[in-house]
Amino acid sequence: MTHDTVITGARVVSASGTTHCDIGITDGKIVTLGNNLHGSDVIDAAGLIALPGGIDSHVHISHACLGLSFLIVFEIFARKLFNHSLQGVDEIGGYVVAITGTFGMALAAVERAHTRIDVLLLRLPSRVQAGLNLVSYVALGIGAAFMGYMGWRTLDDSLAFGSVSSSPLQVPLWIPQSLWMAGLVIFALSALWTALRGLLALRHGLANADRVLAPPTVAEEIEEARK
Repeated sequence: MTHDTVITGARVVSASGTTHCDIGITDGKIVTLGNNLHGSDVIDAAGLIALPGGIDSHVHISHACLGLSFLIVFEIFARKLFNHSLQGVDEIGGYVVAITGTFGMALAAVERAHTRIDVLLLRLPSRVQAGLNLVSYVALGIGAAFMGYMGWRTLDDSLAFGSVSSSPLQVPLWIPQSLWMAGLVIFALSALWTALRGLLALRHGLANADRVLAPPTVAEEIEEARK
């Protein structure tokens, strides 16, 4: 049997254990795990780990998230050993997650890293796939823009009333809300900019549009992992 794509040389990790074998892909689906598989396109993944059927675990973690992790660990030990709390760690954590989440979604939009349910998408004609990918980015941008608008209304109320958090920290809410809203605006602009780039790329063919709008191919993900 000849597959569309065969990945060779990778260390394959699955629920049943770890082994070195080839991965056979046909019609966008993993159909075979074995040795000496044949495919129209062969990708050498020597030295890499493959998780068939797994969701991409690649993330961009900021210094803020890393600092929050250390702060939480310190808080746990302080409560356990010294019966002392820093007060407000959970509140700071909420701010960090909300703010970095919006900027992270903006980056994911540019890098085509948002999770997609592509069980049906990959079975459709290439032109239909390109159209749906374009519509998804436009919808993503509009949704983010709406959230940014609602964020601005919330920020405006906080500024008008001088609102502070109902915690011992008494954080002026306009500070985290401003950063959160800025992330939403950048998210919206990133998604709409990607949609515009995809629309312009369509003029030069479906392959060019896919490089802007479509989910990364197996070969692209392996190349990214090698960097």
